[in-house]
Amino acid sequence: MNKEEAVYSAAQVLTVDGRQPQAQSFWVRGGRFMAVGSREEVLRQAGPQVPEQRLEGCTVVPGFIDAHLHMLPLYHAGSPHEVPELGPSETPDMEALIGRMQARARCVAPGQWLIGRSYQDSKLGRHPTRHDLDRISTRHPVRLYHSSFHISCFNTLALRNAGITRDTPDPAGGAFDRDEAGEPTGVAREDAQALVSPHHLALHEASRHAGGHGGGPQRANLNPAPALPSREDMLQALSSRLASFAARGITSVGIAGITPADHQRLCELRERGSPVRVYAMFFDHHLRDAARIAAEQGWGDERLRIGGIKVFHGHSLSGLTAWVHAEYPGRRNYFGIPPRRTQAELDALVLAIQQAGFQAAIHANGDREIAMVLTAYENAAQAGGTPARHRIEHASITNDSILRRARDSGTVLVFHSYMHEHGDKVAAFGPERVAMMHPHRTALQMGVQVAGHSDWPVSAADPLLRIQDMVRRRGSDGTPYGLEQCIGVDDAIRVMTLGGAVASCEEAHKGSITPGKLADFVVLGSDPRCVAPEAIKDIEVLATFIGGRCVFTAAPARGTPSHPLLS
Repeated sequence: MNKEEAVYSAAQVLTVDGRQPQAQSFWVRGGRFMAVGSREEVLRQAGPQVPEQRLEGCTVVPGFIDAHLHMLPLYHAGSPHEVPELGPSETPDMEALIGRMQARARCVAPGQWLIGRSYQDSKLGRHPTRHDLDRISTRHPVRLYHSSFHISCFNTLALRNAGITRDTPDPAGGAFDRDEAGEPTGVAREDAQALVSPHHLALHEASRHAGGHGGGPQRANLNPAPALPSREDMLQALSSRLASFAARGITSVGIAGITPADHQRLCELRERGSPVRVYAMFFDHHLRDAARIAAEQGWGDERLRIGGIKVFHGHSLSGLTAWVHAEYPGRRNYFGIPPRRTQAELDALVLAIQQAGFQAAIHANGDREIAMVLTAYENAAQAGGTPARHRIEHASITNDSILRRARDSGTVLVFHSYMHEHGDKVAAFGPERVAMMHPHRTALQMGVQVAGHSDWPVSAADPLLRIQDMVRRRGSDGTPYGLEQCIGVDDAIRVMTLGGAVASCEEAHKGSITPGKLADFVVLGSDPRCVAPEAIKDIEVLATFIGGRCVFTAAPARGTPSHPLLS
């Protein structure tokens, strides 16, 4: 008997299979679900030789699929140059942020980068400026990443090393904030970031700047390239991070934006035993490399598969740079930052991706950006060739026309659900647009294919929090944001499971507890439908299974017996 073969029963099983939405029991053999149904029926099909594992009081759901997150921040994990978290719990005000960075500066040799990540301007009251960062250090170039990773703030030394002055023009697809005298404040938005630190890897810089920046010639950049961890340290950091995702019930992730070197690391991690399944999306400037790898090595297997090409066409919602049709409230003649590509350039890129056999996964937040992406998908479909199920990453600000076009073209919308962390930022778009922002309810009612994601590290890779966010749409302080788009728990679970499988074109193999599919499932301590909506995020993940193999079990609370599953 295979040690991973068992019948799991006496649980509330939420299958996310419309033909049989709930069950009491299921049988796992050979890494797949063999039967699902009542305890008596499943035990009969399995036979007396198969052991039964009873899960009284537990709820089982399909493995959660985080359809879009990132791996680049892992490359600097543990670096003495970085403060990895500057969120509100660590730095509740500007003085705390400066003090935290000053403490790290004492550990870094002068002349080397000092990096901080994930500050939130809405919590601090404003963006830091170069004058704030000069208080941190005048001997180190200093960079602070905004929580969106689409904005950075630099100190005076970093700007001077890069030759950024009041006369430096804004690059295509980017902008420098300037004071009343026209001097750069240190805040660089979108593509302007790479003019200051072209070597440091933000979530998007490697992709967006492969072809140059525009805005005229720049003198030699004297800012240093940051030191990267060793190859082994990178692999260990990646494995540890993926294991932390499994501890939250995630069994599959979509990594948005990789290089050939990243793919090699992921292949090695697969050989060592990756903690979760990976759907890898190459950066668009590596399209030829991706096609070569697919031709030479194949598209992958159940543990690691390539298939998507990540493209940036648009900017940030929480960073307030997304390109929109109607001006931002209170900001006369400001419509966000236009994308670098023209419609013709985007059309050509999408067609090339489709003709190479890949899925296009295009980042777009503003309604003006999204409309361009949908036009490119529609034009590619008319050009003939292999039909492709393309997707739009985030797809934040929508309208009925956008949703109809997405439905009719078969485009998957990979919506955010991060009002808990970032609702106070998106409120700047005004209540009318917030009401059609990440419109889960309207999209599902219209028949649009919807997937869920965390965009980690932009928001927490915590599916239960993401489900709670879809159900409540409230900030961490309880403030509501677009309650018109709240959905029920069953729909939210579907978005975070089967929706993710649809997004990677893998719904035939995962996303629901269905006979024949991969036996990826999560054991929860409570039924998400039966707790207060604000308590969904607090439900305990007792165990996570991938292919019928347990990859995570929760430690029992002190003084309490462990659940039989964990014995």
